[in-house]
Order: sequence, then C-alpha cells, then structure tokens
Amino acid sequence: MSFKTIFFSLIFIFFLIVFQYSLVPFLGIYGLIPNVVLIFVCLWNFFEKKEEKSGIFIAIVSGIFLDVFFSPFLGISAAYFIFVSLFFKKSHQILRGSQESQPIFYFLPLFVFVLFFYFIFLKITFLFFDSFLWNFNLISLLTNIVYNTFIAIIFFFLFKKTWRYFNK
Repeated sequence: MSFKTIFFSLIFIFFLIVFQYSLVPFLGIYGLIPNVVLIFVCLWNFFEKKEEKSGIFIAIVSGIFLDVFFSPFLGISAAYFIFVSLFFKKSHQILRGSQESQPIFYFLPLFVFVLFFYFIFLKITFLFFDSFLWNFNLISLLTNIVYNTFIAIIFFFLFKKTWRYFNK
C-alpha cells in the first residue's frame, strides 16, 4: 500500500468516525444508529483482493480511532475489527471460488453474522467491565441488525461502484 493510499485512508477513516458520531445519530430510529465504520471495514475487506493486506490496516486504524475517541476501553474495537477483517478475508476466499454474479448475496449473510457477534461481543465486554450496562433486548438487537443491514446494502452498491472506479 502506497504512502498516498495510507494517508488518504487515515483521513477518510477519521472523517467517517466524525460523521458517525455527529450526523448519523440524526438518522437513528428509536435510538439505534447504523455503525458506518463497521460497514466500511466489512466492505473494504470484502472487495479487497486476497493477496492484499490493506484491509487489516484499515481494520486496525478504524478500531483504534473508535477506541481513542469514543470507547471507554482501549483496544476493544480494534481487536474486533481485526477479527472482522480476517473473517471476511477467509470467508471470501472460500466463497469467491463460486464466482457469483451477485456478490451481495454472499456479502449479506457474512455481514449479518459479523454484526450479530459484534453486538454480543460489546455486551459481554460491558458485562465484564460495567455490569449495569447489560441490558439485552432481543427486539432491539434484531431491529439494529435489520437497520444496519439496510444501510450496508445501500453502501454496498455505492462502494462497489467506487471500488471499480479506483481499481481500474
């Protein structure tokens, strides 16, 4: 990955996090907001070629930025985003062999799986550190997954067009 790509990735991730915590809450439904940073990390790793490693870099930087600015625990988001990156790379290697004409159909189950375990991971993390935040609500979880998946579908097609344009 070139210096220019790294530099612009850092700037974009920073602005994406600012966007997530300043403007995206206004798009919330009953207090649920989409996690655009997680969507970005998933999309980057999904579209990236298997021999490239910039997706892991994107995951680490995104996680560290999230942890530094908005998480009470340093390293939690970074660790999970690294897991997400490796999961998408390995799963996509297996699924890419099928040469689907519509990659959205194998992106969505991977994304829903990652999103479900992200919420469980956060709940368990808060259970160990702040037990009063263990407020598990299945309806809220499912609504959040549906809402994030809807936003991910929109971003998928935007990202796909952008990815093709920049990787010609």
